[in-house]
Amino acid sequence: MFNRHAVVSLVFSLWFVSAAAHGQNSTASRPAPLERYLPKETIACVDVPRPGELLHSAASGALFSNLQQLPEYKKAMKEGEGLKLLAGLAAFRVAAGVDFMDAIDKVSGRGFVAALLPPGEKQGWFRFPEVLMIARGDGHDSIINIRNSLATFAGLRADGEWVADKVKIVPQVFQKLGAVEIVKSDKTGCFAVAGDVTVITSSLPLMLETLSRIEKGGESLADSIHFAPAAFLLEGSDAFAWLDVDKYAADVNDEFKKKERKLEPAAALLFGGIQQSLVDSKWLAASLHFTDRALSMRVLTSALPGIARETFLPEIVSTANVHVPRYAGSLTMRRDINAFWKDHEGLVAGELDAEFAKFNSTAGTIFGVKRMDEDVFPKLSPIAQFVFARQTFGELAAAPKIKLPAIAMVLQARGADAKENIKIGDGFRRAFQTAVALSAADAAQKGRPALGLNEESVGRVKLTYATFPEPTENEGEAIYYNFSPAFFSYGKHIAIASTRELAKDLIATLDASKPDASKPDASKPDASKPDASKPDASKPDASKPYASSALDGLDAAGRDISEMLAQNADAIIANEVLEKGKDKKTAERELRTFVELLSLISNVKFEITAAADGFDGALEIEWNSAPTAAGGPASRPARVDR
Repeated sequence: MFNRHAVVSLVFSLWFVSAAAHGQNSTASRPAPLERYLPKETIACVDVPRPGELLHSAASGALFSNLQQLPEYKKAMKEGEGLKLLAGLAAFRVAAGVDFMDAIDKVSGRGFVAALLPPGEKQGWFRFPEVLMIARGDGHDSIINIRNSLATFAGLRADGEWVADKVKIVPQVFQKLGAVEIVKSDKTGCFAVAGDVTVITSSLPLMLETLSRIEKGGESLADSIHFAPAAFLLEGSDAFAWLDVDKYAADVNDEFKKKERKLEPAAALLFGGIQQSLVDSKWLAASLHFTDRALSMRVLTSALPGIARETFLPEIVSTANVHVPRYAGSLTMRRDINAFWKDHEGLVAGELDAEFAKFNSTAGTIFGVKRMDEDVFPKLSPIAQFVFARQTFGELAAAPKIKLPAIAMVLQARGADAKENIKIGDGFRRAFQTAVALSAADAAQKGRPALGLNEESVGRVKLTYATFPEPTENEGEAIYYNFSPAFFSYGKHIAIASTRELAKDLIATLDASKPDASKPDASKPDASKPDASKPDASKPDASKPYASSALDGLDAAGRDISEMLAQNADAIIANEVLEKGKDKKTAERELRTFVELLSLISNVKFEITAAADGFDGALEIEWNSAPTAAGGPASRPARVDR
């Protein structure tokens, strides 16, 4: 039914892995950090303060409970690897006398840390570092009992003694710890239990050094000037990771900081600052925190981009309200394209300078100006928002076979003068019209349906859009009927959308969030109502935008995305069958499972802000209280902006 050695390897691996929800006793006092036992030369480490508690909480949490309700999970636990895992856990309980999670709690309930150390020998540009793992448990006797049970189960011990041809013993005696039995294997390194601390290392010298530090103390990672600034993330987190970038580059990957940093123009504008921060940082740190309904993660860098700093750290401009009907997500990015254009030499390869000059001239002609860097870029605020929404296809006789989400880009003019903003908007409108005309000319040459320009008034806003001609009987399902490109300018806002429907929704949303002088000022207290000056946290604020101060912000709704996949099920399955050779039932099962898993995710948010000495990235994943059937209704609580 199962291989004993494989099961033991799995158990030992899971022993030191924690992915779970925050438990009830997470505020209990914790002994001195296990980083005190790691050498100062440590390259990277992962710290999990309470692995056993977290695994117990995971097993009873909402996410795992929802996973257990999925048909594919139930099926997986009745056959193949799932059945082997259950059999292995049952065998573990018989051998150890306790179930797996109780064993985790006894061996590492008070902390676990894994570390990478400089390799002993240098071989090539990548050198495998040494490995050190330390766990603190309930007590020496219970740890030894579990260790012996596992070793006997694996065939490493027999009749209370180690099997000589599989392991060898290196006895070392320490004054405060008594006799510490070091078990050494040529393939798996060394294993020892010193009091309530379990140590696993990749080499005997590293084991002896670690046991000496546990007994006598001495300089450790906790004293490192690169570790101390990030250590505060460890407090209160469910898991913590840290990397010394300089040591990693020097001892493991010689090429890390030597690689060419200059990117293609688009990639440099979008990611150049983040890339520089990662490479120039002395250290990187991350922390994880779990609750019954969400997972959150923070990542800190220790350097801000030195080149083109103004591009990636512009002034903060208020975001537009983009929560349109059928909202599936949005992306906010703050980049000063004017500053990027001036300082691009530090981010983009020199041979691309000619491409910049060509773009400056060609795009200027399309916009009806002389130069983009003089007449357009300086007049744009350093912010761009992208909004995604599901389509209804209500204006089409037949919906396309492949149904794509609508997407819009919202820019903002920099100035406060209304006439100047109208002028800027008109320039973008001309560029939009020119682009549609060029597209139509190209389509005509190639025998494809061509876009035709139209205009309409939506309230006081002029909407310019383009549509394809009415489809023939054989064309109705063509993918290009997902698009009816549209443009409008509204006050400071300049928007280009992939569909007329989304453009109209954006106009309505922006109009709804615009202050109305005829209505009472909601910011002033109403004496006739109690606590009128205090906001009601239970109600969403439709005028408050997402990511109001983040440099970058991503917001995605899992259920809406899963619905869009379900809408395209037939096309996706056909592609899997034709392109990858899968049988139809397998393709259907895999897609259904993926859609069901995705439907468990309620919302995903990611933000990057500027910290004192680097970037601070924050990720939050919220899951639903119950799974949603694929393609089912996307009902969820009202969105609350943050």
